[in-house]
Amino acid sequence: MRPHKIAIFLCSLALSISFARSDYLVVSRSATIKADPAGDAQVREHVGEGVTLILVEGQQTNGYYHVQAPTVGGDGWIYRTLVRRYKGQPDGGPSPPPSGTSGDTTTQELLKAAATIKAETCVDGLTMDECHQQYPGGCTKSDTPRYDAYLNFLKNRMPDPTSIPRRAIDRQLLEHLEQGIPPSLTKYNHATNVNAFLQLGEGQIHSLIGYLYYATGEGPESCNCALGTKGTADFHIGVGFDPFPARSTALDALRRGAELSDHRIAPNESLNLKQQSMVVEMTPHYREQFHRSWDLHRVQQVTGKQVKVVGQLMIDNYHADTSQDCGLAGHAPNCWRASVWEIHPVTEFYVCTSSAPCAPDSASWKRLEEYP
Repeated sequence: MRPHKIAIFLCSLALSISFARSDYLVVSRSATIKADPAGDAQVREHVGEGVTLILVEGQQTNGYYHVQAPTVGGDGWIYRTLVRRYKGQPDGGPSPPPSGTSGDTTTQELLKAAATIKAETCVDGLTMDECHQQYPGGCTKSDTPRYDAYLNFLKNRMPDPTSIPRRAIDRQLLEHLEQGIPPSLTKYNHATNVNAFLQLGEGQIHSLIGYLYYATGEGPESCNCALGTKGTADFHIGVGFDPFPARSTALDALRRGAELSDHRIAPNESLNLKQQSMVVEMTPHYREQFHRSWDLHRVQQVTGKQVKVVGQLMIDNYHADTSQDCGLAGHAPNCWRASVWEIHPVTEFYVCTSSAPCAPDSASWKRLEEYP
């Protein structure tokens, strides 16, 4: 290589390094640094909210930033919507990760959010990534927003998909959770009751084994910045403890994508499917980062199958009244959900491939993206 070309190359390299190191990132919610820029890549390190990360290069790859790993050494990749990017060098260098156990970190994260998250008005033209980066508690188009921002914050959390469940949800535990709901709970005061819900395990990873009763797509919601474009809505899924309780005609219709109001499903069947199932939700932001092959049709095709669901336990207080929650004493005859508690977001989803019911540790469970 000629001398002047070498000089140009070195100059360009120096500018590239300078650009990368002139910016830094701050983690905006609990996240993972991965070995490669892919959702299914090996996790190198867990980082909590507020941790400062140094960029290795300025450009993104597959939506991931290339960063220095703060404690394990070397480098790794973190998804763009989990961090905020700032110009210049951080004061004092990278910040250390939070101390204590992952459960302690979760508790501190939720207590902080409960004290600070507020309802907001959306700006126009948001993308899904911009929504979750700019509005961790969601937003609406209203100039006077009224919704539970802390509830939305919980819905939008991004737990590590490799997290091990703290407990398995069964009928007894679900009944215990319902009994622990404070009488003062309303649609808008989730944060006021944060300590009571933390004691019940909210924010921790749980599992649920049951049978998939139905799966439908939600419409625009404040947790997703009221976006209505394709791929920006939750999947609302009902999982019951008993085998599928409706006729084969209804099962076939639901597997083909029918709504519960479809004429092939009798009204009493539709109501029973809802009343006997716990709601679990796959969120668009989580699907985008960790499970891009999860689509509604794929979920609907396993209706009636035994499934194992893993994800965050949370209470959707928007539905915490006797007209909706069949788990509450004195509930209405036409209540439409077994409990106001949910697994939300779903972090992993498995389908039993055995002809007999699968035990919790069976080798016959297959991840949804690998089924059939």
